Amino acid sequence: MPVRDIKISAKLPLNQKRILSTWWPLAASWLLITVEGPLLAAFIARTANPEINLAAWGIAFPIVLLLGSPALALLPTSTSFSKDVHSFRKLLNFSLVLVAILTSLHAAIAFTPLYGILVKGLLGIPDELFEPARTGLRILLPFIAAVGVRRLIHGVLIRFGFSRSVTISSGIRLGIEAVVLVIFFQFFPDVEGIILASATFTAGVFGEAIYAVLRVKPILRNQLSNAPPPESPLTIAPILDFFTPLVLTILIGVTVQPMVAAALSRMPDPVSSLAIWPIIIGMLTVFTSAAHAYVEVVVVLLDEPRSLRVFHRFTMKLGLALIVFLFLFNVTPISLYWFRDVLALPEYLVVEARRSLWIMSLMPGLAVFDSLSSGTLMNGRRTRGITLAILLSLICAFLLIIGGIAIGSWSGITVCLLALAIGGFLRSGMLWYAGRSVRQEILRRDANVTQN
Repeated sequence: MPVRDIKISAKLPLNQKRILSTWWPLAASWLLITVEGPLLAAFIARTANPEINLAAWGIAFPIVLLLGSPALALLPTSTSFSKDVHSFRKLLNFSLVLVAILTSLHAAIAFTPLYGILVKGLLGIPDELFEPARTGLRILLPFIAAVGVRRLIHGVLIRFGFSRSVTISSGIRLGIEAVVLVIFFQFFPDVEGIILASATFTAGVFGEAIYAVLRVKPILRNQLSNAPPPESPLTIAPILDFFTPLVLTILIGVTVQPMVAAALSRMPDPVSSLAIWPIIIGMLTVFTSAAHAYVEVVVVLLDEPRSLRVFHRFTMKLGLALIVFLFLFNVTPISLYWFRDVLALPEYLVVEARRSLWIMSLMPGLAVFDSLSSGTLMNGRRTRGITLAILLSLICAFLLIIGGIAIGSWSGITVCLLALAIGGFLRSGMLWYAGRSVRQEILRRDANVTQN
């Protein structure tokens, strides 16, 4: 039976049920992908030298995310601008140039002496992680191009109501990764964990991009081609005005992982801290995935009359639900089973992982609140406020981490997570404050609609 995509009718009044029907396929997609990190960590933990390979993955993957962070901004940009075929073609050309530049930079770092300057001079990683991390970085070379294409096309799918196709693409990605893992363990049982994770991840992302290209073709022929042309054709100037602050925001945010990796390398027991860091971040990403999927929903549906109050109610319910889910996970034996049996962590890392999750227990709810604020700013084309909020929160966390390094006696993972949590609360306050003018404009718009 063919899958039918959800199509949201513009004639229906906005309510929480409609927000839910738009949001849940995107949340499912995020959840599928965020499960990927912990599962890859679980497979790495079952290879030889798991601590070294987990730590190497914790170095290589954040570097790739940092290099590819501008491509991540293509999703909200495409969601906002892909309203007609001319605008999409303009965005496509822009995206191809962008990913070509970023991939060239990735190759230069992975295959030239720039790598040594970066990881030894700036990050200061232990010697035993130098070569394994470089191997992972080289295998991940196709990542940026695949992600850029996928994010651009997913924006089109969301804009025209085909959110279930985003979920399907994520399922295909995980299916490909499962096949690659089976092949490795069946035919190459002695493979190093960093090679296993990098090759599996690259294959999955590349396969997902291929599906996205095939899926968007009928939409280009029908919905986009039949959409009325804009009054003035889209040019590079408004794209850059919207895109650049988002790139800076993502770039600043992605620097958190390399920054933390560098800090953990300079605090007590660096290898253990670096080994547990990707696991904790992976778990937090799972519990905040539903919040990340919320941004595009706000961008698309906030244009509708009387939408702001409906979004506020939905945000409160979703944020509270995610906090409760994380609490139940950590307070019950489920967390013990996950860390000890599924991830096969040593007992001392199990204890550290559960304690670390308590530090971040409010972050899923905060992420929902941030998504509402960020989506509101994107809807109003005020993306610079997002950049400022992220920058100030990162500066706050950076100063706190420096203090932890100076003290020198606290656990590195504890210092970094506390710093990120405090910075997160600052970010939320700044985002809410930055969006006040957009909210006022929306309320005035709704008042005019009611009078008319």
